[in-house]
Amino acid sequence: MMSYPPRTDAIFKASATPPRGASPLIFADGVLCRLRTWTEDEWLALTASDRPMRYVHAPGLGYVGAVRVEPME
Repeated sequence: MMSYPPRTDAIFKASATPPRGASPLIFADGVLCRLRTWTEDEWLALTASDRPMRYVHAPGLGYVGAVRVEPME
């Protein structure tokens, strides 16, 4: 198997680390989404229609879900 040396150029370093506080972008069912976390209290305050369709409960953390990124017009 071929191995590649680690990249050390500035462009790679800048793009490898997301801005502080930025939620990671993921693909869920072929749709670009932002990964988001809610505390237990924040989750309980959301109405059912405001909760994402796909989520998981992470004990001790709260809830983690994928929120669709709306396209720019």
